[in-house]
Amino acid sequence: MKTAVENHPIPNWITGYPSRTYFCALVSLFGLTGFYADLLMPLVPDWLGIAILVSPFALVLMVQRGEAPDRLVYRCHLFAASLFLLGALGMEIACLAGYKPEGHALFRFLAHLGWTFAWANFLREARVLRQQTRDDK
Repeated sequence: MKTAVENHPIPNWITGYPSRTYFCALVSLFGLTGFYADLLMPLVPDWLGIAILVSPFALVLMVQRGEAPDRLVYRCHLFAASLFLLGALGMEIACLAGYKPEGHALFRFLAHLGWTFAWANFLREARVLRQQTRDDK
């Protein structure tokens, strides 16, 4: 019997794995990168800024179900979703402090949309895994 994750209609063209967390991470990555691009430029080298912003997405992309143990996958995806959440929280703090780059409303919307749905997907997948473990016992 296929799980809800395996029955997802949109294939992931990069990894072949239909993870909704991947798409949510991509949306959040666009928002966070757009917002933090000018903010991080004078503080850190370009390569470090890119590494900081892309690392949660890379974690979701590299650690997939079927390629690693399920518990490791869920922990890595939880960590990545938490990093997106922290990035969005930092974005809100920067806005309260007066930093508002051009297009900040769109960046904020994308970042919050991404982490919210990444967390929702993570909880849904955890529920599926818990049900599968109960059924296996």
